Amino acid sequence: MIKKFILCLLASWLTLLPADDEKIEPTSSKLYRSLEKGAKRAVVALPFDLTIIIKQLTGAPYKNIPSIFFKADTHLSKILSTQFFETCLRSEVIYNLYPWAKTQTNKYFPDLSAKYSILPTLIATGAISLSDVICANPFERMKVCFTNNLKIPFYEEERFKPIEMLTNHRWLFKGGTITFLSSFAHVGTFLSLNHYLKQYLFDKDGPLTIYESLIIGMAISPVQATLTYPFLTFRAKLHAEQLLTLGQKQKEISATQYFISLIKNGSASTLFYGWRSRIGRGFILVVLDSYLLSQSK
Repeated sequence: MIKKFILCLLASWLTLLPADDEKIEPTSSKLYRSLEKGAKRAVVALPFDLTIIIKQLTGAPYKNIPSIFFKADTHLSKILSTQFFETCLRSEVIYNLYPWAKTQTNKYFPDLSAKYSILPTLIATGAISLSDVICANPFERMKVCFTNNLKIPFYEEERFKPIEMLTNHRWLFKGGTITFLSSFAHVGTFLSLNHYLKQYLFDKDGPLTIYESLIIGMAISPVQATLTYPFLTFRAKLHAEQLLTLGQKQKEISATQYFISLIKNGSASTLFYGWRSRIGRGFILVVLDSYLLSQSK
């Protein structure tokens, strides 16, 4: 199933054909522009990711985070490099899959798309969230292992071993359901609000100016961070809890059981650690994503 989805995803990127009256752009040019956008997005997000990760790891005040960073060892660098690569890969998916999914929905379901203008956005959200099971879930689990000093079955002596990675492929995608749900909430909040705000604030469905994207960013980022950041933190904590019990005789804890335990222990507030940094990160990325996605055809 996973292999078939990967093949379909790759094939979809190669079928992003322009309309008949458009100039055909070489695939190599599309790939370069896509990589450039993804790298820019990852670089912009890195300082905020650094702050969020240190905040989650240490709980230190924001003013102490720079000193913690400069004293950091390879432990933190592994987490950050994994986060950077994940952000690049997810950016590729968002910038390619979003316009393709909307185009295909409008093409094959024109009546429904005309009646429910949000439908193409919801279809695109589902496609992006499904791809996150492949593009984000493995990196989330690796970050949890680096954070908690846990063993990764295909990582030894500071190196990844491809053969062992293939034999342990189930490990990479375990917990994919919670990743899909949290991603759908996070991506769906942004894409849906972006869709409606473009129509109601600016009465347009085409390209945005950078100033319009700034207004949309200020409106969406606090809402997105408040509604979805606890889900993302919960996902990371659940991965950590499940990986800690991996290989032990006790039964693996479910998402429901873990959520109940957080409430009973009075630890639910930890789901908001790094929330302010997430708003800052969200604002920058919402502005960037809103602008770039509005330029895509």
